[in-house]
Amino acid sequence: MSAPTPPDEGRIGALPAYDRARALEVTGGNETVADEFLAHLQRDLDAAREPLARALDAADYDALWEHAHRLRGGARYCGVPALEAALEALEHAISERETPRIGERLRILDREIARLTAECAPRG
Repeated sequence: MSAPTPPDEGRIGALPAYDRARALEVTGGNETVADEFLAHLQRDLDAAREPLARALDAADYDALWEHAHRLRGGARYCGVPALEAALEALEHAISERETPRIGERLRILDREIARLTAECAPRG
């Protein structure tokens, strides 16, 4: 039996960047906790960019996978389906040691981080 196919770029981009209802479902309807989870994830995403790039440059697949897996775990609690799918695709490329695809998946991840940031930016 083969492993499931990771989501492709088109499917990832079609997913919502943020699903507030899903985030509230995970937190039992607690808006404060949902907001805190999202803020924590956004800090983790910012902090992970440089280590991910360094690990890719060094072809350190174990470090790449650990960073991606940790981020994906956090994303599961935040109602961020596109980001979660981008991280799933990145994990798959890392597991297969597909260096060119890893770079492509990191670019998709960056795009989804930017989309999430724009959608969740405070409005004034």
